[in-house]
Amino acid sequence: MSQIRRVQDDEQDTILHQQLSYAFWPTPLPAKQDDLVIPTREMLQEATTYVLFENEQPQATASYSPMSQNIRGRIYPTTAAVWGVASHPEARRKGYARQVITELFRVMYEEGIPITTLYAFRESFYVRLGYVTFPLRHIATFSPQALLPLLKQKLEGQVRLSTISEGFTIYQDYMRKRQLTTHGMGVFSNVGRVELLKKNEFWLATAYLNEEPCGLMRYKLDPITGVMNVMVFYYDNQSTKYLLLEWLARHVDQAKTIEMRLHPGELPETWYPDLNVQLSSKDAPLARVVNVLGLDGIPIGPGAFSAQIRDLYCPWNEGNFRFENAEGVLKVTRSERADFELSIQGLSALLFGTHDPASFALREWGSPDSNAQETLRQMFPPLLPYLHETF
Repeated sequence: MSQIRRVQDDEQDTILHQQLSYAFWPTPLPAKQDDLVIPTREMLQEATTYVLFENEQPQATASYSPMSQNIRGRIYPTTAAVWGVASHPEARRKGYARQVITELFRVMYEEGIPITTLYAFRESFYVRLGYVTFPLRHIATFSPQALLPLLKQKLEGQVRLSTISEGFTIYQDYMRKRQLTTHGMGVFSNVGRVELLKKNEFWLATAYLNEEPCGLMRYKLDPITGVMNVMVFYYDNQSTKYLLLEWLARHVDQAKTIEMRLHPGELPETWYPDLNVQLSSKDAPLARVVNVLGLDGIPIGPGAFSAQIRDLYCPWNEGNFRFENAEGVLKVTRSERADFELSIQGLSALLFGTHDPASFALREWGSPDSNAQETLRQMFPPLLPYLHETF
């Protein structure tokens, strides 16, 4: 007999330790690395974890943590960041992970959570579950040598250095400000996030103009390997961007290579001559709508349409809905008729701006004709979502 139920406290700790260590880490772990397997206790207290048991033994698990997120300019205070999807080797290829994730969808719906995101171990698996893929974030690799001329320039402002735990309030306040203008950006709560960052300490370089933080980067520096790993690089304007680049130049004797994670819309190859940037990509997030009726209030363009939504894993989303612009924002209601079919993948792709509706028929995501496609483009112009958080 199998059952799916929530686990908490010590049971949650023990099961996640077993499942996640085997699935995601070299095992067996040395005792000194044992505490790296699972999130901090504070993160677990904020997380919701469900486990499928067979004959009272844990076979598959999945968790989600609350995260605020910008969707086309509307800040949702709570969306669901799914993580820790894992199954015991004996339980694989039996559909157990899918069953646990489906149960998470039900819980999210009952908790009033309209959107979920995750990072995939296999993208196609989650697309079948209703998710759509974000653009890959860029990894820019370059030498700071080419930035040395910046040290001779008199740049306005200054950069101040701290550890992330020392500067966490500045860091989190800036992330909240950045989130207001970054479509797709998710930010975890303060309590769990600060404990995780303290556990994995980082440097924080903050650029100030007129005593106001106007940009920052979070990084680790390894003089032995000569790599400076920049996980976060944000700036409000060109002045602060070049202040931060000058800071990189100051490490030319410590760091032979900069590896920097960037928004897919960034063009680091244009930043400075002879930078010789090598671009790669990594870790595409995915997202899906959990509750169609929870999308009210998102800023959209002019237009209206009705669609028959198909959602195999969230049956409350099945049926006809009308989507219309009401004073500049989206209004969603039940409808008696539909202009065309639209899968939950198609709706999620429109919401996040990731796919043109002309591709929907090929992806089996819907059947809008050419006129309907133009309406969809006007209402949901293409955008580049950037999740920011990794989990």
